[in-house]
Amino acid sequence: MRYLFLSIFIILFSLPGIAQQTDREFAEYYYQQKEFEKAELYFSKLYEEKGGLFYYTRLLTCLEQQESWDKAIELVKDWIKKEQSQTGQEYFDLAILYHKTKDEKQRDKFLEKGLDELKYNRGTVSTVGRKLESAALYRWAKSLYLNAREKDNQYGYHLELAGLYGVQGETKAMVEAYVSLVQENPAYQNSIQSALIRYLSFTEDEDQAELLRQILIERVQKNPDNKSLNELLIWYYYQMSDFAPAFAQVRALDMRYKEGGGRVLDYAQLAARNGEYGAAYRAYDYLLETYKDEKTQLLVLTERAKAAYLELQNIPHTKPEDVARVRDAFDLAVNTLGENPTTASLLIDYADFTLKYGAGENAAMSLLEKVIEMPNLYKKVVALAKLRLGDILLIKGEIWDAALLYGQVDKDFKEDELGSEARLRNAKIAFYTGDFAWAQAQLDILKAATSDLISNDAIELSLLISNNFNLDTVTEPLELYAAADLLIVQNKLDQADSILTKLTNKYPRHSLTDEVYMARYKMAMKGENYDMALSYLKKIIDEHPTDLLGDNALYLMAELYLNKMNNEEEATKLYERILLEFPGSLFSIDARKKYRRLRGDIQFEG
Repeated sequence: MRYLFLSIFIILFSLPGIAQQTDREFAEYYYQQKEFEKAELYFSKLYEEKGGLFYYTRLLTCLEQQESWDKAIELVKDWIKKEQSQTGQEYFDLAILYHKTKDEKQRDKFLEKGLDELKYNRGTVSTVGRKLESAALYRWAKSLYLNAREKDNQYGYHLELAGLYGVQGETKAMVEAYVSLVQENPAYQNSIQSALIRYLSFTEDEDQAELLRQILIERVQKNPDNKSLNELLIWYYYQMSDFAPAFAQVRALDMRYKEGGGRVLDYAQLAARNGEYGAAYRAYDYLLETYKDEKTQLLVLTERAKAAYLELQNIPHTKPEDVARVRDAFDLAVNTLGENPTTASLLIDYADFTLKYGAGENAAMSLLEKVIEMPNLYKKVVALAKLRLGDILLIKGEIWDAALLYGQVDKDFKEDELGSEARLRNAKIAFYTGDFAWAQAQLDILKAATSDLISNDAIELSLLISNNFNLDTVTEPLELYAAADLLIVQNKLDQADSILTKLTNKYPRHSLTDEVYMARYKMAMKGENYDMALSYLKKIIDEHPTDLLGDNALYLMAELYLNKMNNEEEATKLYERILLEFPGSLFSIDARKKYRRLRGDIQFEG
């Protein structure tokens, strides 16, 4: 009996607690369901009974969500009167409510009081600042952050102020704030660079470009030892494609911080990728003179030769002196570094140059054979040399020797992109020799290749075969085209021309017509007859705009205008057409990048 009375006593004693717990659970449930009117009833009761910041905050939110401004104002006043856990935030709550009721006099009164009474710490300032910004009280938010900066000299609130300046159109103040943040905290450099690109149009607007340049230069001059400011200035020069002053900054950082040349090498490679070959060579020369260690010499001589070769391929009409300059760069690298595993990739590029501009097929083959025979060479480098050697054998007409080399690479790198490259080459050999069924079987497998380029090539050749072989009992047109295609690869252009002429005369309206135009474009490019090459691409676009080669022709025409005819305006128009007319094209990513770069609104690589 005693235990029974004790149990009843405990139950009766705990009932009020159970009820309170239930009220809170109901209140929180309705709050989370956004049923604020119901939640208000429970939170109002809990606030009256228990008080506390949690219930005050929840009840205030419920009232604000219902736009019960008068009741909300009374709640805040009551909270202030009770003086529970005041931090000064409550005055801002009250001011924002008066702002909602358009009582500007009361609003400003409590905003001023809030600025005076606020207990300034970073968490409180951040919370109040967000509230003021959400209410579009930007002037007061700015005053809040400036006050906080004075009271806490360890934190400048630059990011918060920059956002406010941007909203209010104070461009100079915004840039100053962003630069100050980078100056104080280098960890923000990448995000601030993104913000400057997002909120400024300095690559298009000369006034904004000059504003940013002046601010950065002034800061660097006042703080020459601040590395992050120097890096931000270098980044700006990269955006403006202004590589000359960028080099001065890059070299200065390299010397001041004894960086070992890595930054300068990155600069040189970036300059070369953007066609600023003179700037790249100056950087390479600096590295060669400054760093005599074997690793740097190897990297620089190799990259310098590659840059020279890249420049040569983008010269509209090459002259003997252009070729000689590149040959000298390769010779200097090879003679200095020797022929060994560390220079193997350089020798492969040298072989490619030799084939196209130098002593011809045999000299190129000799270089590649040396690479293949090198002991302890990385297997992928050997495979790459075999692919290049196979290409030369194909040009020489030694088709089955080429197929053998491709087969070796395929066997050694079954699951690698190199293996896919080799299989694609052998599929093309089958196509050239008229074994269309076997070629298509291989191409259908390669459609799933991880490389978009290999996959796209496989899809295009597979469609070419299926459109002109599987559904056509007359195979001669495709056989003629395949034979001509091989002759173009072998640089036997007169023979290729004769076969293509025979094809078009005998089958004037055949579905291969656009392919014939593309073949003649390739022939014109080999002869550096760019006007003729352009005319064949235009025929594809005008006569076969929706066929398989439509986006190819647009892209090749854009590249031709850009790299060989120095007509950026036409190139820009064509890149834009690719984006609009062929958004799913393999070329769309590169087209978008070049389109934006030509317009001046893209961040450079690196």
